[in-house]
Amino acid sequence: MSKRPWYKRWPSNFISGTIHMTLEEAGAYSFIIDLTHDQGGPIIDDPQYLSRVCKCSVRKWKSLRQRLIDMEKIHEIDGYLHQPRALNDIKINQSEHDKFRHSGHKGGEKSSKSRSRIARNYAENQPTLSENNDLAKNRLVAREKTRRIEEESITPLSPLEGGETKAVKKRKKKSNMPDDWAPNPHAKTVAMNEGYDDEERRTILLQFTDYANSSGKQYADWDSAFYNWIRSGITRNDVSQRRRANGQKGNGSNSGSIAASVNRFINQSSS
Repeated sequence: MSKRPWYKRWPSNFISGTIHMTLEEAGAYSFIIDLTHDQGGPIIDDPQYLSRVCKCSVRKWKSLRQRLIDMEKIHEIDGYLHQPRALNDIKINQSEHDKFRHSGHKGGEKSSKSRSRIARNYAENQPTLSENNDLAKNRLVAREKTRRIEEESITPLSPLEGGETKAVKKRKKKSNMPDDWAPNPHAKTVAMNEGYDDEERRTILLQFTDYANSSGKQYADWDSAFYNWIRSGITRNDVSQRRRANGQKGNGSNSGSIAASVNRFINQSSS
């Protein structure tokens, strides 16, 4: 396996350094440089192997080898061929590699310490098992309480004499005015107590129904809402203005269920 799959090569340096060589010499020299980088150091001086690499006969390789030694491009030391420039580049590259590895190791140690510190702080601030159980229990209780309030909307049991209790009725939901709504007999009593005559009661009812239908108002109890409308200061002011207008009457004409409701409201007994 190659120790250096790639290396920096300066084409201009190689061309200028081999300008006086033949094609065969430059080619053999290039193979020696590549082999040196590929093996990460001096290459074994094996004529059989090197002739195959250079794609020539053993005899031709020995001739090329000697000329490269004579030109001091390579050196033979203890059975190995050395190419000084390539070996120097390998040394520089190895030094840079060691430097980067050392820096990466230091950075890894620093990151590891930082992660350990974060994990330790997190563990110290985590609640204990019993605290976790208490928190979970409190959450369940809160959710159950919320669910019960939303589904039931019931107030606690009201105690009576003798120790008995009764449940308060569920709270009514608000809704738009029903199509068949009509004021009950008590509404006439409320209006009479406020001093309104039949025509004024008719006008008040028409104003209330028109307001409710046009505004989309919602009430849980439409009878109570109508009582409040009769007693409101706005209604009193409106009636007072009509009375000051020399007996001008409001528009009492209408049709359908509203008109029927008005007639029933006027004709109801005060009982």
